[in-house]
Amino acid sequence: MKEEDISLADIHDEALEVVIERLTLQDIERLQAYSAEFVELPCAACRGTSLVPAFEWRGFGYKRCVDCGLLMLSPAPDATRQLWYIETSEALRYWREHMPPEVRASREKMYDERVHYVRAHLERLAVAPRRIIEVGAGNGEFAAAFLRACGESIEQMVLVEPQPLALDLPRVAVVSTPLEQWSSSQRFDLAISWEVIEHILDPDPMLAAIRQRLEPGGLLILSTPNEDSFETRLLKGRSANLLYDHVRLYNPRTLARLLERHGFEVLEVATPGRLDVEIVQREYLHGHLDLSDQPALQFLMEDGYRHRAEFQRFLCERRLSGHMRCVARSGA
Repeated sequence: MKEEDISLADIHDEALEVVIERLTLQDIERLQAYSAEFVELPCAACRGTSLVPAFEWRGFGYKRCVDCGLLMLSPAPDATRQLWYIETSEALRYWREHMPPEVRASREKMYDERVHYVRAHLERLAVAPRRIIEVGAGNGEFAAAFLRACGESIEQMVLVEPQPLALDLPRVAVVSTPLEQWSSSQRFDLAISWEVIEHILDPDPMLAAIRQRLEPGGLLILSTPNEDSFETRLLKGRSANLLYDHVRLYNPRTLARLLERHGFEVLEVATPGRLDVEIVQREYLHGHLDLSDQPALQFLMEDGYRHRAEFQRFLCERRLSGHMRCVARSGA
């Protein structure tokens, strides 16, 4: 399974998104009732304190770090209020409990592609992990796909997930507390975290806990939206990367800086996404994006179908796709 085999329709169902959007707006209204307790923190990547206003979206203010360029929600809900949101969010509950079976089935392509990506890098680096930890496991879809592909070689897989998660998978254990609060002394060969770090105000405790639990030379593979991307910069607030619970938005430079600060050797930061052009075209065709002052992009969205795949490849090669992945190695 390769990522170019995935279409926007495979992972985004428009009817479902309409309901999620309505419930999300209700969640935002409830959350903003506690805005007086929101907190200001230094830059998550470089710890700089020079922050300048960037823009506002849905009543939330965003600031950019002068030193490294990280975009951050500031002020933002603290960790306690974030946990409260996860536990009480109607949008998240609906996503977990009411996703149509056909949507859930079509999204398996995404998890199969992630397995393909992980296995390709493990093979390239000549690494054969036996003990794996996934931080932020969602509904367990990646773990299920990974075990289908290479379960016989896995001794144990631990899933760290604060949301309710009941799984019946061999050699899988679920931890329902934040990783930094988990008292176990278990060590792992590989840590995986898909689309988690952007939700965390201060990633230092989580990354320190991951490094502490990795064997020397163990690998960390994570993904997060790329704020530098064509899609994110063009769509701004309409980009799915700019959700109000995405409190820290990284780019290839800030993500590498953050991991290196925690003693990781960054082996790769890439943006292998394949859906940026399709996402932008959908917004344009729905009348949500005015390209009248950008005739080249307007042509691409309307008549330039022969060039869209080539432009998407260009975005990936220049690290301008909206989906970012990083492979890093733990030091001794």
